Amino acid sequence: MKKTKAEDNETVKEWLSEYAKPNTKKAMRQRLNRFMTWYNKPVEDFLALTAREAKHAIKKWVAHETAKGTTENTILSIVTAPRSLFEFLDKPIRFRRSELPNPQKGNKHHFSNGDLGKMFDVADLRGKAIITLGVSLGWAVSDVLALDRDNIETLIERAKQSNEKFVFFRSQRGKTGAQALGVLNPLAIEWVSKWLAKYKGENLFDISHDMINRELRRLTEEAQIKTIGNVTYHCFRAWTFSSLIKSGMSEYEAKYLVGKAIPLSDDTYLSLEESVKEKYKEKYDEFLNIHKTTIGKKTLALAEENKQQRKMIKVLLEKVENMEKGLSHVTTRLDLIETNVLGITRKRSETRAIPSKTHLKGNKNGEKI
Repeated sequence: MKKTKAEDNETVKEWLSEYAKPNTKKAMRQRLNRFMTWYNKPVEDFLALTAREAKHAIKKWVAHETAKGTTENTILSIVTAPRSLFEFLDKPIRFRRSELPNPQKGNKHHFSNGDLGKMFDVADLRGKAIITLGVSLGWAVSDVLALDRDNIETLIERAKQSNEKFVFFRSQRGKTGAQALGVLNPLAIEWVSKWLAKYKGENLFDISHDMINRELRRLTEEAQIKTIGNVTYHCFRAWTFSSLIKSGMSEYEAKYLVGKAIPLSDDTYLSLEESVKEKYKEKYDEFLNIHKTTIGKKTLALAEENKQQRKMIKVLLEKVENMEKGLSHVTTRLDLIETNVLGITRKRSETRAIPSKTHLKGNKNGEKI
């Protein structure tokens, strides 16, 4: 029986045990498995090859992946696994520089909201789900593909039942272990839900990392987007992070959403979570919505109009409050004046009630006047 999974082999287990970090061990295991899937023979057959024969097999795999459109950096990262395994077996594999692809430079295309909207318009159902989920989460493609389908379906179903427009959930990046607050915005909820209703596979998508990148490049061409730099799923991550910063979020808040490592305690994450949720909801339409419909634009305009009206009402209320304070001072002064007037009037009344000495004196006849 042919094996495509290599980790059951004792030699492979011993080789993997050399890697102390769990994430590195996991990455090397996945890379070797991917190579062995193509090799399509038992791992024991591969281990029995000489260094020269193994090099020839690796070169054939490189040519195969290059023809498929796999990126140079992905090819180079996967090649490290079989080469490391043979180094462990004291059969080092040497390549001349010209025998392997050159690493890609770091310049990637920077999407605008308009670019993403055009790609969304030309994409099929799966493409719309991939795009909306990518820009909603802002995660690395490996973390998106690792999402549990059942969990995502449950989160979306609960949101629909409770009429929630946004879904927030905690996660942890597989590669770095960094904490992340996942977000499913209204567009992602709508199109991921439609995709899952049609696709009944075990995973979230029936597509690999490299296939996604090829699909994105096809969509940019179909949407007639002039690209400057490479187009990969990572471009979504860069766009989301940049948009979060533009919306007014702090660097810590934006990093928490896209799963970038930040030196914070658990308590700080909890305090960040509440502020992030409110800010995301408030800023979504203006900064993070890649497909504003006509209704959405009208709603946004109406919301802005209501916002201005609320500001005017607030100003008027402040003026009324100041007027009331002024009237209160006037009323107090009137009360004082009234009190003084009453006091003066009372004194005059008392003075009139007392007989004068002239009145008490008698006249010449002895009569009181």
